[in-house]
Amino acid sequence: MAWTGQLYGGVFQELGLDLQLRENDYIIDQTMKVGGNAQSIVKGRWLHHTSFLWDFQDADMLYLSLPRNRPDYRGDRDHSDFVTRIAPRLQPATFDASADHLAYWLQQYLDHAFDVELASPQEAMRVLDDRGPDWHGNTRLLDPSDLA
Repeated sequence: MAWTGQLYGGVFQELGLDLQLRENDYIIDQTMKVGGNAQSIVKGRWLHHTSFLWDFQDADMLYLSLPRNRPDYRGDRDHSDFVTRIAPRLQPATFDASADHLAYWLQQYLDHAFDVELASPQEAMRVLDDRGPDWHGNTRLLDPSDLA
């Protein structure tokens, strides 16, 4: 996990934020979570997924309960006191403060560390289909009705 903290830390530094990895969470301001991750390692395949909290509705935080297992630095704080949005923390006077701008800097940093090829979700699914059922597993492309 340390490598992701270093990679993302460089990206966020470009955006004027001090991002740190703390107990597997991405935080700013020492204690405010702005992202999380998940990993899967199966039969020589590895997937790392990161989600950043660009923006959210405060009311949506009310649906989340206090988890049994939580990082020490969180303590018993409610989600509203533990997570924060990235978007309002950026300095829009110095650059385009948009999710596209964050994506641009992520791609720039990833291009230095990996052989990155952009693909649509449909193109990514075709790659899995071409590799056969052992690679496909339970992966599927969701459509809007799946999210309703």
